[in-house]
Amino acid sequence: MPAADHSCVRSGSNDKNEYRPRNPEESLLYRTIAAHLETFLARQQERGREVPQFIEREMRAYLSCGVLACGFLRLKCESCGKERLLPLSCKGRSVCPSYCGRRMADTAAHLVDRVFPHVPARQWVLSLPFALRYRLAYDAEMVTAVLGVFIRALFGLYRRMARDYGIDQTQCGAVTFVQRFGSAANLHLHFHVIAIDGVYAPGLDGKPEFFALRPPENGEVRELAQLLAKRIPALLTRRGAGTPPQSGKPRKWPPDTCGMVFEKLLL
Repeated sequence: MPAADHSCVRSGSNDKNEYRPRNPEESLLYRTIAAHLETFLARQQERGREVPQFIEREMRAYLSCGVLACGFLRLKCESCGKERLLPLSCKGRSVCPSYCGRRMADTAAHLVDRVFPHVPARQWVLSLPFALRYRLAYDAEMVTAVLGVFIRALFGLYRRMARDYGIDQTQCGAVTFVQRFGSAANLHLHFHVIAIDGVYAPGLDGKPEFFALRPPENGEVRELAQLLAKRIPALLTRRGAGTPPQSGKPRKWPPDTCGMVFEKLLL
């Protein structure tokens, strides 16, 4: 660990900012998984509904995350000679609250510093009906296809608003996060899209220039949801996902197939 002029914390220091390692074994989540994981896996196997390997792998990796007995790094400050043991992380993406928090912070910093320009952005959330959530949970290709339908429809809305201002040859931009669970840790696959709240188009000098747009009206958001409610079932039908194998008849999806499309301005 390289020497520092003022950040070194010597032995016996009362500095409130001194690093204090977490104790994952003391958390309720850790104790619950450690006590019941084997019973849960065995019960699911007896029922003929084995837990997918990636879920079991995430659970077992979490039980070793932050535990010194499962591996660590030994760090030493060149300035004061203080040593510290740093437990290894599980690098899990679903269960571990410590690594998920670190991953979220790192991703947000990367987007702000290296991806998004300094222009307004808006978050759009697409929620799906229960039957479609289950279908997408194990079909990555279908997730990509449904997201493509959403993005094309959303960019179409931005381009139509831009044409109202006489702006043509527009380009849009967005980053999507696929979230697979709800607040109750239930299966709830939905999309969080952070879109640039405007368009890029050639300026007077021919170089890309950003043009901010007005906020979408409630009627436009409703029309977007209705458009998705038509296009997504059509996609499922083309790919054979809308026809139950036992009857051979096309499945009739409810009129609110795409749930609600929510949007809010990111401050």
